[in-house]
Formats: sequence, structure tokens, C-alpha cells
Amino acid sequence: MPLGEPFGWCGLCAASLCHPCGRTHLCTPDCPANGCQAGFCVREVRGARISETWGLPPE
Repeated sequence: MPLGEPFGWCGLCAASLCHPCGRTHLCTPDCPANGCQAGFCVREVRGARISETWGLPPE
């Protein structure tokens, strides 16, 4: 089932994510060991536009 806007988009995984899942998203299990922050690779899609800001807005 497609997500309604707004939603998160991870360009590295080519995945659409709801906001709660997007805020905790890590691309691979190695991400935490590499210093990646959960959700930082996700940007918000709203009004058919992708945000220039990395990460999703807080709840």
C-alpha cells in the first residue's frame, strides 16, 4: 500500500518510510558501528518535493 504524504525517503535504500520508521531507519546493520545516526539518511517528501534537509521533523 502506498504511503500518503508526507513520508520519508531513503535514497540509499530507495525506500519509502512512514515517519516513525524513518526516524529509526538504518540502511545496514553496520551503520551504528560506522557512526551513522538513525534516520539521518532519510529526507521528507511533502507536496511531491523532497526536502533539502536530512532527517525527519520531530513528532
